Amino acid sequence: MGAWLGLLHAREDWKPERDSFTDVTLARGPCKVWRHGLSLAVAVVVGGVACGSDYGAGPSTPSNDDGGTVGPEVADGSTAPDVATTDDAASPPEPPCDLDAPFGAPMLVPGIHSPEDNDFFGRLSNDELTIYFTSDRTRDRDREPVVNDRDIYVASRTKRTDPFGPPVRVDDLATVKADSAPMLTPDGRSLYFESSRGGSLEHAIWVATRTETGRFTDIKRLTSLDSAEEERSPFFSLADDALWFASDRLSPNERMAIYRAKRNGENFDTPELVEELFTPDSYWCPVLSADGLTIYWASNRVDGGAKGASDIWRARRNTTSGRFGPPENVSEINTPFDEIPTWLSPDGCRLYLQRRSGTAPYSIYVAEKPRKK
Repeated sequence: MGAWLGLLHAREDWKPERDSFTDVTLARGPCKVWRHGLSLAVAVVVGGVACGSDYGAGPSTPSNDDGGTVGPEVADGSTAPDVATTDDAASPPEPPCDLDAPFGAPMLVPGIHSPEDNDFFGRLSNDELTIYFTSDRTRDRDREPVVNDRDIYVASRTKRTDPFGPPVRVDDLATVKADSAPMLTPDGRSLYFESSRGGSLEHAIWVATRTETGRFTDIKRLTSLDSAEEERSPFFSLADDALWFASDRLSPNERMAIYRAKRNGENFDTPELVEELFTPDSYWCPVLSADGLTIYWASNRVDGGAKGASDIWRARRNTTSGRFGPPENVSEINTPFDEIPTWLSPDGCRLYLQRRSGTAPYSIYVAEKPRKK
């Protein structure tokens, strides 16, 4: 439970839209935005970040990959985290990945990393050009971070292999309380998140509607998911039209468990415990594949080849209405420290996760399966 509490209190412890050019009027004046997937939303929220030469960051320097350790040696003999590299823009299309192969070493997602701050819950648009995530980077640096420092940020890029541009806080969703774990639906029209706003000491799950201009409005609490305890890390699965999340309603302040609630109009049915994944340990942060047949999650269980305080686990099923089979430890990703899954690409090739080494802040990584030869 320690790893999950560390995350909760961290040191407080589609079809995508067709490409087009769109004229947008911002505070800085009119501009022309390249619209691909959710890039228009990011351009508006960011205030025109995609409207000039300031869009995006320069290519990152490829790291010296030593096979996935958290701090590999680099050319000058110092140590630094692995960072995902970029491809040449003229490179031919890559072949599909080998879904039966293990993931490669997790690499830092370039462009958004802030070594002094906690960054977590990275979730992306289907085209992987927009990332929403949680960070405490605007906190008072004269003190340790607390849970209420957490806000939702967004960043954009023009190509999947590019670094993301500078992250910007989504002010539409910001409060003085903790706002975290953003999950955008595949159609880009709704965003689910956890928050302790509304006078509650516990986190609940909220939803916001994304407008045509990319702003978020009609923010409301999903009361049908409520309990007297914590509701955390919502993940919407289009395959079974359900919201998956973690809650400690069975054993308050002791262990989290994974629940699933079918969508019912604008709300959801009563949540049901995913019994086949339930253990005496804590498990949280469910992430489902696009077809709904594979689930990843984090757990502090110590059996089955567990490596650290929080490991990533995986289970599979044959149909979206069936039960998941036995869990397996995703051993190629896990270390003695914390690894927590947050999002899986629609093709199943890239798993985004957060990792923390010792007392260092959380950072967002991506692990990719190798391409078929």
